Amino acid sequence: MQSKLVRLSAALVALAAVGFLFIPIYPVASVAQYTYLQLEQTPLAPGVLGAGQGGPVIPADCSTWNELWPIFGAAHHQDSYDDSNGDGEISVCDNFVLDGTTLHVDWVGPTYHFVPVAGGYDVWTEPSLDPEHDPGNPVGETWHQVYPNFCFEFPIEGWEDNGDGTLSPCDIIVSGGKEYHLVDISVNVIASESGVPVKESTWGQIKKLFHRIF
Repeated sequence: MQSKLVRLSAALVALAAVGFLFIPIYPVASVAQYTYLQLEQTPLAPGVLGAGQGGPVIPADCSTWNELWPIFGAAHHQDSYDDSNGDGEISVCDNFVLDGTTLHVDWVGPTYHFVPVAGGYDVWTEPSLDPEHDPGNPVGETWHQVYPNFCFEFPIEGWEDNGDGTLSPCDIIVSGGKEYHLVDISVNVIASESGVPVKESTWGQIKKLFHRIF
């Protein structure tokens, strides 16, 4: 009887070891090297971007950046900002210090915050770069969620403009057959400590990688 128990235990251990070998191991570290950050718009009104000639102006030191991914809602203090090309705007290859950590701007663009018209959870999305984002006519574009379902596709199937001719608060977007109310638009950056720019030509490949992982 004891020998049977020993053999059974050995078999269970072997099965567990084989099962472990077939557990998919995802490259979490390589994905999580990027941090998605949204600039807190105070003292600007919600939905209003402080913009220069070609993009959002550099925020003052002590501004707050709210993390969208990987840790949603984490607040970060801006210690300083290095405008690498001197254009006075947030742009790729700038560096800034949050909570003592230097980050490299790999991508900058808008974050669109939606609330489902019929009720449900809020959604934060980011436009795709394939094709190039057109805030004056976004229908047909495929965006992706940053939160709550990171990198899930968010296809723009319809758009009800509030009359100003561009995406702005109080517009209605249709995605997945559901209507969403656009609450506000914020400045969004993808940043990394490694400082590897997310180029437009590689963005589609990164999205495909995320889809395979998640």
